[in-house]
Amino acid sequence: MTTQNRPEISKQSPYWISRHRFYELKHFCLQYYEWKNELQFITECHRHPLDGKEYSSNNIRHTDPVFECVVRREELTKNIDMIDKAAKACSDDIGKYVFKGVTEGVSFEYLFTSEDRIPCCKDYYYEAFRRFFWILSKLRK
Repeated sequence: MTTQNRPEISKQSPYWISRHRFYELKHFCLQYYEWKNELQFITECHRHPLDGKEYSSNNIRHTDPVFECVVRREELTKNIDMIDKAAKACSDDIGKYVFKGVTEGVSFEYLFTSEDRIPCCKDYYYEAFRRFFWILSKLRK
């Protein structure tokens, strides 16, 4: 089930962001669980972190798997924390539902009919949803 959101809202809204920025952030959020899995892999050292990357110095090629692993781990942690922080900041009472909506791509209707039923109306949810993307846009600059 996909979320059918209008990609652009009125410019008079305090949470306005452009259509293309919204899509960028939406797809950024949908990678959340991929990043969590990769971070777990890196943490447990079950794979080679280099993936064939090399760097050169004085025309001598070197590889540094530890450095690549640390850089990738920091990048993943930063992205994950950004989404977590925006979800907490968007709403105290329904932040976990907004988080589920943006990271799993589920709609309000799904959240409203699921076992853990969302305790608010559609308008309140989508206001928090827009606030989430506005906050995330500010954090990602």
